[in-house]
Amino acid sequence: MKNILNLFSSVGFALLSMHIEASAQQQQYVLPLSEEVILTKSMSTNSQPNGGLFEIIDLTGDSVLGYMPSSDISNDRIAIYAPLHKQEWLNLLTANGVEKSLKIGYSTLFVVNNLTVGGNEKESYGRIKGSVYESILGKNTYTKVKSVDDFFINRSSGLSKVGESISNLIIGTLASATGGIIVPISVKPQSKADVLKAENESLQFIGNGIFPSGIYKDFQEFKQLKPAYEQFYIKVDAEKKTVQVNGFSIGDSTMHPVNNAFAIAVGNELYLCRDNRLYPVEARGNNLYLSKYIDPITRKNQARFWSMNLGSQITGNYGNPFDNVYAIKIENFKGQRLNAEVTKVNSDTGQLEL
Repeated sequence: MKNILNLFSSVGFALLSMHIEASAQQQQYVLPLSEEVILTKSMSTNSQPNGGLFEIIDLTGDSVLGYMPSSDISNDRIAIYAPLHKQEWLNLLTANGVEKSLKIGYSTLFVVNNLTVGGNEKESYGRIKGSVYESILGKNTYTKVKSVDDFFINRSSGLSKVGESISNLIIGTLASATGGIIVPISVKPQSKADVLKAENESLQFIGNGIFPSGIYKDFQEFKQLKPAYEQFYIKVDAEKKTVQVNGFSIGDSTMHPVNNAFAIAVGNELYLCRDNRLYPVEARGNNLYLSKYIDPITRKNQARFWSMNLGSQITGNYGNPFDNVYAIKIENFKGQRLNAEVTKVNSDTGQLEL
């Protein structure tokens, strides 16, 4: 049986009180401090252990490193945290061994936009995304030398050793990003403050956490926060557990099916459209997460629109947008075999990723 559901206006929607009930606070797994990090921390006297030759800056805006299942049947996930504040942890991880990867006479700035780890007690994986900048030592005029999107998987050691793997990944990334790279003369160097401002502004479409209501036909429309249709209907196929997104314009009541839309937004709740299903997502810092993985207590997208419009039409587990039936598995990432779940949206491509 199919039903056509009318979209509430953002004003009327704000008055709705029905929502998916939040469960208990999310479980946490805190990575252990390695002996090397403990020693470095005890000897460190400033926030830049490498004397200004190298600085790594976390712009993810989120303290969570990743997620792992809590059990085979639970809808909940365990959040993975660094043993220290993420920025301090990254400083200490790169305090030793990074000098050999730096270009003599230059200072290097590594801006981190996304850092994800996962795994278990037997194996671990991690992904780091960002940009590397260089400046002539003492000049504070930085030029971008590399965009970074690197991944590792360690099948011989679990999460307890993941800090060491991240450190090795960063050092290897710097070795390939510095020394001998020619930057076009047309590229104008920037101060550190201007670099960080530009990096943050490039992710502002996520970081501001405000999403105008409507249908975003593709990722470029979403980056501009300009939906193709500001009004829409959701058509539900209760038997197939799927939906169809239809847009219409003011003064034109004709419904226009929007196949393969990127996302819809209503009342500042954002839903990704994938395989004729809707997945609640939300901004966390400068990253866009699937809401299923966020602590239910702090989750911003509690799927109120879903509860009012889809939840009563789709029966069984599919009526709960945070159920495991909506977890999206990934078996290969960057050419490597992997058994994991996607948790984020790539800020460059709009594709689901770790």
